[in-house]
Amino acid sequence: MKLRFSIYSILFLAGVMMSSCGGNKTRQDSAVAEDAHEEHVEGVVELTEQQAKAIGLRLGKIQMRNLKAVVRATGELELPPQDMATVTPYIGGVVKSVKVMEGDEVRKGQVLAYLAQAEYIHVQHQYLENYNKLQFLKKEYERKKKLYDERITSGKEFQNITSEYKSVEAVVKSFGTKLELLGLSPQKVRNGKISQMVPITSPISGHVTKVNVNTGTFAETQVGMFEIVNNSNLYLDLSIYENDIAKVKKGQAIRFTVANMTGKEYGGELYAVSKAFEGNSKSVKAFGKITEGDTEPLISGLFVNATISVGDENVPAVPEGAIALEGDETFVFVRMEADGHSHGSENVSEGHGHDHGNEVSHDHEDAGHEGHDHGKETHDHKAGEAHDHVEAESVYIFKRVPVVLGAKSGGYVEIKPLEEIPINSELALNGAYYLSAEMGKAETSHSH
Repeated sequence: MKLRFSIYSILFLAGVMMSSCGGNKTRQDSAVAEDAHEEHVEGVVELTEQQAKAIGLRLGKIQMRNLKAVVRATGELELPPQDMATVTPYIGGVVKSVKVMEGDEVRKGQVLAYLAQAEYIHVQHQYLENYNKLQFLKKEYERKKKLYDERITSGKEFQNITSEYKSVEAVVKSFGTKLELLGLSPQKVRNGKISQMVPITSPISGHVTKVNVNTGTFAETQVGMFEIVNNSNLYLDLSIYENDIAKVKKGQAIRFTVANMTGKEYGGELYAVSKAFEGNSKSVKAFGKITEGDTEPLISGLFVNATISVGDENVPAVPEGAIALEGDETFVFVRMEADGHSHGSENVSEGHGHDHGNEVSHDHEDAGHEGHDHGKETHDHKAGEAHDHVEAESVYIFKRVPVVLGAKSGGYVEIKPLEEIPINSELALNGAYYLSAEMGKAETSHSH
């Protein structure tokens, strides 16, 4: 009986010791795993592909831009005089028909309207009458000239016919010019085709911006019937203030944005700088041509903000949307591979990512292991159980890197990284505040 009690006592004590050792080991493993987990998430944030597409995430590299040595200027988009036209009739008349509307695109020489007026018929009649008279005088002139050369007729008779012939010839040319100004063909009039209406045509190619007449109104010679512009040759009209005049010169590069066109930036080049002040403003005019960007939506009169590069100093820069502010610190987010290396080029917003369907995300501990090969994992399964294959969801991993900000211009800001960023690394070019918020959520979750 005593022996049996002793055996039970020994077995109980052994069990307690093993349980204590096992519990200590379990707590140690948990602590190690938790430390590894905390090490992985610190300063790192993950986005699923669905999240990345939802915020329109764009990825790209740090650019070298001239942000420091610049002159800031404001101005407007203007058109040269030859690309603006006000259409008026050479001789006023009643509008018989209008062929265009505001906004229509027209080509040079296209008919805009037809006018009718008795004066138009009179001009054609005068031309035709004098033209026929000129044909008779021409033959008479040639006959008299021949007689004069043969000394059969007097010099006075030849001079009289010559004078009359040249006079009528001038009249014919004058009426012919009037016909052309009216848009009528002298050749057709000579063939007996008298038109009751004259066409009003466009002097340039472009777009109709104003129609000031309608059928039945009388078009006056001093009042514009139509206004047409050709926006293909828009230029920059900028004001340069006194302190910057000496820095600005022909050939310098321009970057500019247009009012009410958020996110669009254009490029240009200065081609002239005025040599006189504009009134009492103590500023001079500088003119630039547009060399980069889609000019289709641009119109004359739009307000612009411009920067003129006056030096050669380029600095590393990113769009302002790539910067996250937390307290007094600023950060950018560099895309990383799971093994900690920077990622190559990809544009999420253009759908270059992969669609893995119903995938599940990595556990944080798995994501932190370097060199982890999912393709070679093995799992213990009970006999008779099916093998469930689980793939990792495509994720975008970003590391938060602190930076110091420098000069700003045209939506870009200079950055000075406080940690090394490999030269070909990709950054999140927008959505920095979203990434920062997601990182905050993850840190709060792990703190609990």
